[in-house]
Amino acid sequence: MNPSEGHAAAETSRPASAGDNGVAALSEAGHRHLQAGRYLDAQVCCQQALALDAGHADSLHLMGLLCLEQGLHEVAVAWIARAIQQSPEARYLSSLGIALHRQGRHDEAVKALDAAVQLKPADAAIWANFGIVLEAIKRPSDALSCFQRTLLLDPCHLAASFRSAVLLGQLGRLEEALAHFNLCDELQPDDFPTLASRSLVLRSLNRFEDYLADGRRAYALDPASVETCNNVGDALLLLGRFAEALEWFDRALELRPSFALALDNKAVTLRRMHRFDEALTVYHQISAIDPASAKAEFDRANLNLLLGNFETGWREREARLRVPLLPIVLWKGPEPVWLGGEGIDQKTILIYCDEGLGDTIQFSRYAPLLAERGARVVLVVQDALHSLLSGLPGLSHCFPASAKTLVPVEVVRSRACRSRSGRRSTPFLPRSACLLRSTWQGPGRNAWVGVTGCVSAWHGRAVPPMPTTITGRCR
Repeated sequence: MNPSEGHAAAETSRPASAGDNGVAALSEAGHRHLQAGRYLDAQVCCQQALALDAGHADSLHLMGLLCLEQGLHEVAVAWIARAIQQSPEARYLSSLGIALHRQGRHDEAVKALDAAVQLKPADAAIWANFGIVLEAIKRPSDALSCFQRTLLLDPCHLAASFRSAVLLGQLGRLEEALAHFNLCDELQPDDFPTLASRSLVLRSLNRFEDYLADGRRAYALDPASVETCNNVGDALLLLGRFAEALEWFDRALELRPSFALALDNKAVTLRRMHRFDEALTVYHQISAIDPASAKAEFDRANLNLLLGNFETGWREREARLRVPLLPIVLWKGPEPVWLGGEGIDQKTILIYCDEGLGDTIQFSRYAPLLAERGARVVLVVQDALHSLLSGLPGLSHCFPASAKTLVPVEVVRSRACRSRSGRRSTPFLPRSACLLRSTWQGPGRNAWVGVTGCVSAWHGRAVPPMPTTITGRCR
């Protein structure tokens, strides 16, 4: 299907009596075969038309479309370019843009499609093609504009409505995304991609019953989809129907035993059901599948802390520094990290906040213990806690996190990371170790706060209360 070879053959075999109507009829028949997926029949018609008229633009264009279907992008560009030379029609320029895009020539593709919409601005199909290319090259806002223009011209354009819904969801415009998915469901009921995608928008809108309903409909269409099984389980988990959720996560894992997302959701469900030992086993499964998973190690650490396994929990909790998107502030200075192995007497140690306000309050009670070992302790805390914690006994200095300069230090230690020598078998310290009373300078500013008050409340509990967790995740 080389365009130059086809041209030469056509010139030598063209019958003198051939008429234009016969060429057009062959070309139209070829297009019908192409639309029906009968590519060989379409090719035969196209070759016969070009044998009668080697410069027939529509047949040249058809040959380019056939090459596109076969993945012969470079050859497709050549055929379509020949069609444009004969007749620079908008639909030929649109096809050229798609072919150039698939060849990786994105800038040229955009120029071709821009020329196409300039020639025929009322053609919905051309605007849709332009949107497809712009979305693929990571220009979502421009792509959305093209799809919206398509829908103005053709309100029932299914592909434009679906792509608009996807892009609106990515842009956080969830109600608009839902409206477009609803239109897709009306135009083509019981379509798996529509139901699966709409279900995620419903989840983001906290419409969990509807999320579950779409998940069940999607599952009925494709019971082999592990993602759908996971999402149905996730919806049930969000609705507090833990036993049912567990069944769906197990169903997903029967289809794909190494599906980490379903394993993670299963572990969360087991925790919510207080089946802690089984949850630990699942976290170990995740680590066996992906030894580099910092999140699995971090989640397992939190569960160990919950169960009172403090040695293991505190050690594994250092994985938090490697968990993506966890809001932790890492110290960027050159000072070494102190892990408790060497002596701290007469050294200046920096302890800085790297998580939330409550974490800082809880862990600041260890600062006086370092001072008792002879260390000069420099504490860096969130600005809102500076006045509260600057009175801790044993501190050399206490700085707000916004401070531009600090005193020189020899070693550094983050707030939430406990040293080996500082570990204890219980999660609290005696009240006398670091009792502090100060005036809170944030909301409720005249309330007195005891730093160790909530810590001593742990005393006598075999298992601490469950912390708040994200109960489910989906793709």
